[in-house]
Amino acid sequence: MMKNNQIMKNILYVFMAMLIFSACDDDSYSIAEDYEKADISAIECYNEDGERADETTSIATPTRMVVATLKKGENIKKLKVCLTISSGSTINPSLSVGYQDFSDPKVYKVTSPGGTIEKEWTIMIFETR
Repeated sequence: MMKNNQIMKNILYVFMAMLIFSACDDDSYSIAEDYEKADISAIECYNEDGERADETTSIATPTRMVVATLKKGENIKKLKVCLTISSGSTINPSLSVGYQDFSDPKVYKVTSPGGTIEKEWTIMIFETR
């Protein structure tokens, strides 16, 4: 009798695991249309000391341009840039590579959570002379 109870418990565990894994199927959800955005809403620049290096910033959504001007004396070749993007979106290339040279404009692709919208954004950073 004990052996039958253990077999029944094992069958029940397998059945419960199947239910749990089938509930986690990636194809079982959809993203609300108003959530499908691929925008940048803020930029922050940091120097190697971890201090804010930007003096002014502006974002032009229609042209997908993000512009920052650095404080006088900041090194444009060693900046850590943080962007605020639409909730659930992804950005490529990643900004988590450390300090970068922003002497030239850089283009980033922001992809909406469901992957239906992709926008290329240009980041331009200027030094104050």
